[in-house]
Amino acid sequence: MDRALRDRQDLLSSSNLLSSPVHETARQKREASEQSLEIARGLRARQEIAMAKTNLVELVTGDHPAEVKRSALLELALLAQDENDLVRAQQVFSQYLAKYPEDPNVPEVLLRQGLLFRQMGAYTSALSKFYAVMSKSLNIDSAHDANQLEYYQHLVLQAKTEIADTYYEQGRFADAADYFLRLLRLDDQALNRNAIRVKLVRSLAHTDRTQDLINHAQIVLRDAPDTASAPEIRYELAKAYRQAGRNDDALAQVFVLLQQQEAASADSPSDWDYWRLRVGNDLANQLYVAGDYLGSLQIYQRIAELNLSPAWQVPAWYQVGLAFERLQQPAKAKESFDKVETAAKSLLKAEQTENLKTIVEMAAWRRQHLDWSGKTEATRKELVLAKPTPKEGAEPNSAPR
Repeated sequence: MDRALRDRQDLLSSSNLLSSPVHETARQKREASEQSLEIARGLRARQEIAMAKTNLVELVTGDHPAEVKRSALLELALLAQDENDLVRAQQVFSQYLAKYPEDPNVPEVLLRQGLLFRQMGAYTSALSKFYAVMSKSLNIDSAHDANQLEYYQHLVLQAKTEIADTYYEQGRFADAADYFLRLLRLDDQALNRNAIRVKLVRSLAHTDRTQDLINHAQIVLRDAPDTASAPEIRYELAKAYRQAGRNDDALAQVFVLLQQQEAASADSPSDWDYWRLRVGNDLANQLYVAGDYLGSLQIYQRIAELNLSPAWQVPAWYQVGLAFERLQQPAKAKESFDKVETAAKSLLKAEQTENLKTIVEMAAWRRQHLDWSGKTEATRKELVLAKPTPKEGAEPNSAPR
């Protein structure tokens, strides 16, 4: 009965009847139960957990209308979740599903259970719940009014996104990539396509689908160049270019990444240090180990040029010197090691870490090694030139008689 009619039962009074259609005592009892439920909700909102729990348990177990009991049971589950008692929250949600299997709230309860299971690390159970959201929503759709259709469609859409995220968190990157691609094919304005595509690129980075990664990374950088994930996406794009043999494109992305991060270093120096080290210690070193000394040299040189502080210059020029050594250019290598020594003299006392001291010592040792190698090579050439030429007709290596 609508509350407007229920509250004015006096208008239906009749001298022929001893009572109104709804007894006053029943109406008062319902209103008292509803009021108790609102009080419990207020206590929960104010984080008065103990009192809220006591009230809700009484509403669930006491003599109250079925609708109030149903709502109180949901509040109990949410209260357990507020306390981070995930096991208890799951138990109450399961009790709700067992008691009200055909309730219109079942799809959302299943979705909440899936999120809880994933938070608990129970990925298989989480996936099971997310898939159940879709099947249950379809059943309810057919029996529910059209006004609720959008609500259930949104639940289904979120369940699909949570399935993809669960595969990703589980480390099943190939499955995650496939599911993210399915989401991007959907024509739904509610989807955050940029966020999904970023996760797709991260997933593809763990597969051998290099060209797919390149395609979607390019789209992210085109459509959302200012996203917080842009440096990471550009870095993955550079690695993908390198894997595809497109080293010039890879280096171009690296230079853009370093330039942008250096420009933003005043606002976020920790981010700049992170990307400088990651590019230098990861991508440039990968090129160096793979034998692409020219490619690694270009990155190291670019890193060295971005900042003139001694603490920056010491490791950068040391790496440049190593690359020149590998390229058989000892003069330029020695010049780079000399720059290490020069920069080291300007280091502040607080900057003289053990790591930098070791680099300076290694640079000096390699500089001396190059000098020794150069002198040895010069001596060898002098000996070759001074060696007498055998006379014509004489047998080489013949012993004198």
